[in-house]
Amino acid sequence: MADDERKYYLLNHDATAALRELVTLVRSRWPIEQQYRELKDDLGIDHFEGRSYRGWGHHTVLTAVAFTFLQLERMRSDDAPRPTLPHARPLLGARDHGGALRQRQPPVGESNRQLPAESAAEKVTK
Repeated sequence: MADDERKYYLLNHDATAALRELVTLVRSRWPIEQQYRELKDDLGIDHFEGRSYRGWGHHTVLTAVAFTFLQLERMRSDDAPRPTLPHARPLLGARDHGGALRQRQPPVGESNRQLPAESAAEKVTK
């Protein structure tokens, strides 16, 4: 900063807050600005050209989800296993429109053949 240059911040904080806490709060602005720049430059949060608030909300939420996914991928270690969709679906709690958990679909290459159905007589005897 120049010799007599000062910066002012308006904070809604307790008057007895320690200087270290105030400085930490002021410096927390930099990562937020970096994240917003990434949302704009890489993920296109500023590219929405729709006309409805609902559409803007969808665009913003999808951009935030993509950003969160990228952050989680950055934090993942290189030797961590990468889950495939059949493994991740139960973790995500994938549900059908009725609210029931979806059945696992066999991965490509597994047999899609149906097991023989029990006859009515076998069901009665069980």
